[in-house]
Amino acid sequence: ISILAGLQKFNLKACKDQQAQDCYSTTFSLAYNYYKAYQNKAPTAAPGFVAYNQNSGAYIFKPSNDTISSSLLYTTPTSGTIYVGKNLVQIRIESNNVNTDIRIYNDLALGLEVNTFVNSISVADKQGKEIILLVNTPSINNNKTFYTDSMGMEMQKRILNYRPTWNVAIDEPVSGNYYPVQSTIYIEDSKTQERLAVLPDRAQGGSSINQGSIELMIHRRLILDDARGVEENLNELDWDGQGMRQKMTH
Repeated sequence: ISILAGLQKFNLKACKDQQAQDCYSTTFSLAYNYYKAYQNKAPTAAPGFVAYNQNSGAYIFKPSNDTISSSLLYTTPTSGTIYVGKNLVQIRIESNNVNTDIRIYNDLALGLEVNTFVNSISVADKQGKEIILLVNTPSINNNKTFYTDSMGMEMQKRILNYRPTWNVAIDEPVSGNYYPVQSTIYIEDSKTQERLAVLPDRAQGGSSINQGSIELMIHRRLILDDARGVEENLNELDWDGQGMRQKMTH
């Protein structure tokens, strides 16, 4: 594996023989983006029950109007190091808000292990944020189709802006295409059969908004309530009074 420019793109090559005659190679990118949470600040509105002024909160994922259809870059890597050992290859990518360890054990057939540490999400700007892990493989044309597991059991086919049993009108291009992912989400190229699958270590919301990409919601910090019964905003604090940190594995 090699790191390409920007510390977010990687070239992976695996060979079955030492003469490098039977090999598979691909390029993928790994990024951490975010959606701005929709925040209704109109004092006369009734937040939580009218679609146009629904806050994003503990139960509701609703991006702001300027991120309603696409996410923004959350953090930019500042350094990258490859460690090569006898049984493990590890890539350490560091940034101001997120640190990532990509691990390849002896058998690449087991996949890559991505360990992520997300530092406290700042809301000093009074803006709630919803952080995603974004994996992109440009060689895969999944034709707006992806698959998620059903409570850890059979896979369900998902198509952007589509429901198999009724005609649906999608008002939220991103959150209207998010599904629960308990164990697996994957995309596949129907012609080449190349597949990208991501397995989280906990239940997360996920989707494939753009061709060749998978995104999973990994952390959220919101400053307004979504009026769904909890009567408090999703603003969990760590031991030091800062926003909660997260460690996870994919």
